[in-house]
Amino acid sequence: MKGLDTGFRHRLQSRDEEEVAGMERALASFHSAVAKDYGFEDAARAAEDWIEELGKVCTNNPDWRSVTTRAAHHLALRLAERHPYYS
Repeated sequence: MKGLDTGFRHRLQSRDEEEVAGMERALASFHSAVAKDYGFEDAARAAEDWIEELGKVCTNNPDWRSVTTRAAHHLALRLAERHPYYS
């Protein structure tokens, strides 16, 4: 995830270290998968979407699949705009 700002730890001070580590693993997995299929630029923007979606979650035990699904939805919309013949 070279070049990607994942410095959201400071925003999560009330969460325990294990939960923060889980967030980082989920984000890293998502970023890696998007980078593999669509390249670094799309992966960086998708990771930003993931972090934004995480910020919308107000629970102590967020559902990572839900956060990832919403971020992937944003990615799909951007890809459909660039390649309308796929939509």
